[in-house]
Amino acid sequence: MSTTTTLKPIKFYTLNTPNGAKVFILLKLLELPFETININIKKVPALVDPNTTGETGEPLTLWESGNILLYLAKTYGKGKLLPNVDTHPQAHYEVLNWVFLQMSGLGPNLGQYYHYNVFATEKIEYSIKRHFTEVSRLFHLFERQLSKHPFIAGHELSIADLAIYPWSKMITLIPELTQEQFPKLFEYHSRLANLDAVKAYVQYYQESQAADPKKPFTEEERKNSYLSRMNFLVNIILISFLVYCILSFIKKNKLYSTFDPPMPKFNLPFIGSLLSLDPRDLTSYVKLSKKYGKVFAMWVGDNYVVNVSDPEYIKEIWVKNIDNFIDRPSIKVFGSLTGHGTGVLGSHSENWYRNKELLGGQFSNLKLKSYYPAITNICNEAINKFINHSNCLINPKQIFREYAMDVNTNLILSLDQNQMGEEYKRMEHLFDQFLTIHNPVSIYYCIDLLSNLVQFKYSKIEKERKVLFNYIKQFYDYQLSTLDSKNPRNLLDKMILEGGSEISIVNTIIDFYLGGVDTSGVFLTMFTLMAVNNPNVQEKVYNELYQLKKNDGDVKITISDRQNTPYLNAVIKETLRILPPAPLSLPRQCKQDTMVGDYLIRKGAIMQQNVWAVHHDECYYKDPEIFLPERFLNDNHSSHFLPFGVGVRSCPGSNLSDIASYLLCANLLYGFKIRSVDGLPIHLDHSAVGITLQPIPFKVIFEKR
Repeated sequence: MSTTTTLKPIKFYTLNTPNGAKVFILLKLLELPFETININIKKVPALVDPNTTGETGEPLTLWESGNILLYLAKTYGKGKLLPNVDTHPQAHYEVLNWVFLQMSGLGPNLGQYYHYNVFATEKIEYSIKRHFTEVSRLFHLFERQLSKHPFIAGHELSIADLAIYPWSKMITLIPELTQEQFPKLFEYHSRLANLDAVKAYVQYYQESQAADPKKPFTEEERKNSYLSRMNFLVNIILISFLVYCILSFIKKNKLYSTFDPPMPKFNLPFIGSLLSLDPRDLTSYVKLSKKYGKVFAMWVGDNYVVNVSDPEYIKEIWVKNIDNFIDRPSIKVFGSLTGHGTGVLGSHSENWYRNKELLGGQFSNLKLKSYYPAITNICNEAINKFINHSNCLINPKQIFREYAMDVNTNLILSLDQNQMGEEYKRMEHLFDQFLTIHNPVSIYYCIDLLSNLVQFKYSKIEKERKVLFNYIKQFYDYQLSTLDSKNPRNLLDKMILEGGSEISIVNTIIDFYLGGVDTSGVFLTMFTLMAVNNPNVQEKVYNELYQLKKNDGDVKITISDRQNTPYLNAVIKETLRILPPAPLSLPRQCKQDTMVGDYLIRKGAIMQQNVWAVHHDECYYKDPEIFLPERFLNDNHSSHFLPFGVGVRSCPGSNLSDIASYLLCANLLYGFKIRSVDGLPIHLDHSAVGITLQPIPFKVIFEKR
């Protein structure tokens, strides 16, 4: 074959592989001028032909060996190695059949077999067997074809042979496939090996190997290669970590504006201000408030939090600027805990206003009067439980939680505990577990990196919330199917009549249980603890109640007695002051940059209403660490008494909790003397678990009077 001598040399980029070999041999057969450039491009050769230009005028560039074979044969072969499609269409496409079979079948399967059988550190028998079976099938196919013709695609040498020959030669590396099984294939290899173009490639290959010998990896080399890659990966991770730390440090210590609330001056990557603050220790908030002021900022992990313990600023933010501070934080764990804003606790803006409308003012004192008899009966059941355990050492927490659960259930579903049966007990357990296990102030929720690593926790929370949803949905479905629009039976009926969606109604009910049961149960537990630790106060309450009832045949305290028990009312308020059930309230998030007083609250800031710090501030309460109910007898401290928060988004069930708590507290202190086993005060731990305050578990004796 001769070609025009004016052709410019083609640049052929390759490595010593079967795919490179077939292109090299074709270039030699076509007697084309070319320059071979060895480059580590794995199994894919590339070619740059300066004799043909593309649309941009640049030399034509090709990659993928099959495509290169077709290009060279069509451009320079003159119908010899690839029959002309116009004059010999059958022969033309027969050649292409075998070219593409090599590209899609022989090459990939032989390569995979060799990888799994030789290079893979773990020998996977299935993979080895699968690829061996396919390779063996293809070799048998070639054997049958060569028994009919001297070449793969017929009687003439073609690019089909150039494509298959370098790969089929690898049969000698497979001991299971012998010359006796494939005599025609081995004879075919011998014939092609005598081609000058093939001999030229063998010479090129040997010279390349001598210059840069390639030996199979030893076990030690493979191990070192692995360690090298791992070291590279570790270095990348360490560099990325260092960059993240630097950027995090800059972000947490850079002023947003000259009006930023004061904050600790040295905030670390990841943990932020947590060296100055223990989020679980409420007294640390008071210390920081004294150091930085009643409005100060801090980084709790990766969350920018503004802590407010000034009643005037609290009203300015949570009342006057409510529209800008009405949303809950967009924190993953908070979304998972609250059904992603579909109920009343975690909803945002318009959704919250809509969910609030569903309640329709059902928790006003006037509306709650119709529930007084039911709440009284539930209270009597709780008192009977204490009678059954009188003079025994018990932890009252479970009875208090059951009481709060029963009050909510009666209001929402008009069912009492006896009607709910064993399934109700299961629901109590589900709510109790959900509330006590998941702590949204845990360190791994506050640090973005850790938060992303514990995705399984969000899935677990959402799965448990889904169980609660499905349980409450049973009652929703039943009441929807038996609804009488003229005679609503309970809160659920009224919410349905308000036109709420299934998901918003069910999740709002769940939120009522989660919020109402926990805070009421916590308050009753704290009230008991204060009664035990202040026996003189306990006796004063009993004497007040005794004087009220000594000439009354009814030995039970009722809601109507409340106006005549100022000291008990003061004791309840003092308990809420010194041990508020939600000491930091539920957080909000700032929608837009907002000036509040002297401070700029930045967009996205998490707002914390620090009820604990207000209630323990000497500016508002004299001797705030002393339990002193008398302080509320002549002063209701309304401007700085914030146990249920302030504004339109304060606790919607506070009136219900107030009534139910009064009723049980009054009857407990009227019917029992509560004391510790040794008569000494019970240790009080100022720790918050999750959203609510939780004391260390304790046991006391309810001694029947």
